[in-house]
Amino acid sequence: MKIRKIVLASQSPRRIEIMEWLNIKFDISPNSFDESSIRHKSPLTLTRLLAEAKANSVTRLYPNSIIIGADALVSFEDKILEKPKNETDQKQLINMQIGRDGKVCCSVCVIDTYSGQKIIKSKITKYKMARVSEYQIEKYIKSGQGMDKAGGFGLQDSNHLFIDKLNGCYSNALGMPICELANILTSMGVSIGVNIKEVVKQKTGKLC
Repeated sequence: MKIRKIVLASQSPRRIEIMEWLNIKFDISPNSFDESSIRHKSPLTLTRLLAEAKANSVTRLYPNSIIIGADALVSFEDKILEKPKNETDQKQLINMQIGRDGKVCCSVCVIDTYSGQKIIKSKITKYKMARVSEYQIEKYIKSGQGMDKAGGFGLQDSNHLFIDKLNGCYSNALGMPICELANILTSMGVSIGVNIKEVVKQKTGKLC
C-alpha cells in the first residue's frame, strides 16, 4: 500500500510547531469549517465536536490519508471563554480570571480516510492564574498578544506571566495533546521515531 499522507487540518502556528515535535512529514490544509455553527454547553464535548468537524472538513480532499483536527477551549467557572472581540473585552476576560482557577479543554480527532477509522481523544489541563498587575495587563494588551486566544491570553506568553500553577499536560494547554496524538498515530501504523515526552520537556521545560 502507498504510504499514507498525514494532514493537519489547521493553520495555527502553535499546532504546526507542536506537530513538528513528532519529527514526521505532514501537510497543512487549513479547514474551512465555520466553528460558530456548532455549540454545546460542555466545553470538553464542544472541543470534541469541533475537532471532528475540522478533520471532516478536509477528508474529501485527501483519500488514503490520515487527517488530524484539533480544538481547544478555556473553561472558567463552568463557562466557555471565547477569544476577545477587542482590547476592552480582552482586559475584562483577563481581569475576571486573576488569582482564580481555570481549565484548558482540548481534543484531537484523527481520521484514516482509507479505512474510515476515526479516533478522538480529549484532555483537560488545570491552571491557576497569577495575580498580574494592571500595568502588566496593559503592557501585554498593547503588545497585540492574546487576541487570537480563548480567554484573552496564552499560557506560554510573556514567559508564563499569567500562570501561577499548572496541573496537567503542558502541550494540551497549548492546544494540542501531543502524547495522545502520538499514541493514535502509532495505533494507525505511523512510525514515531522520537520519545515525545522527552521532546516536550526539551522544547518547553515542562512535562507532557
